[in-house]
Amino acid sequence: MKRISTLAGFLLLSLMGTKEIMADSEIVRRSILTVSDAVMGTVALNYRKDYHASYQHITDASSDTKNLALYDNLRAKTRYYNASALFGSVAFWNILDIIASANIAKYPNSLSPDHVPNPKKAMALSAIPFSGAGQFYNAEWFKAGLVIATQSTFVFGGVQYQYLMLRSKELADDSNKQSMHRRYQEASRRRTMYYWYAIIFYIYGITDAYVDAHLSDSSKKLEILPDISIDNRNIGFTLSWKF
Repeated sequence: MKRISTLAGFLLLSLMGTKEIMADSEIVRRSILTVSDAVMGTVALNYRKDYHASYQHITDASSDTKNLALYDNLRAKTRYYNASALFGSVAFWNILDIIASANIAKYPNSLSPDHVPNPKKAMALSAIPFSGAGQFYNAEWFKAGLVIATQSTFVFGGVQYQYLMLRSKELADDSNKQSMHRRYQEASRRRTMYYWYAIIFYIYGITDAYVDAHLSDSSKKLEILPDISIDNRNIGFTLSWKF
């Protein structure tokens, strides 16, 4: 559970190609999202318990360790909020996919054959952060959900850890300087990691919108295929794509 941000990034990267890989099996695709959301919900609940338990640590702390206990309480709250944000984002993604599937079933020609998406317009729309506008323009609701969920979650997480860094400076004193400095460095690493994830998915959203629009008149669109290889010591993760 302490590696929730890494798990989230790995999970969401793996799900990038889910729509194309399992386009003929909505049940399987939705099951993956539902199970993923259940995992995130369980993690969030456990972090919530840790957060409430940390209040007792503040009460029991001595005057020399009070600020450390206050910081640890804030860190527990940050983890709880970030896990909850990821839970909500995946739930939103799942709901958006359900709505899209229902609309496609009801209006199978909702994207008119006469409508050919403009790649530059799709790319410009996708450059609007947190919107998934380029994917909506291409009638790719599943990918729009991915873009909205990832960008929102990771920027939110980065802001949370940025605040934690500021609080660590405010709570530092002569009795806890080294311990607080370690906590500051940890928050800084996590802040940077969340922001890198946000940048990666922002670039992905723009690139995906452009490629999908460019290939809109092709019978075979871009596929992003995750591949996991496991040996005795390492876990390998690669992405391959083909047209």
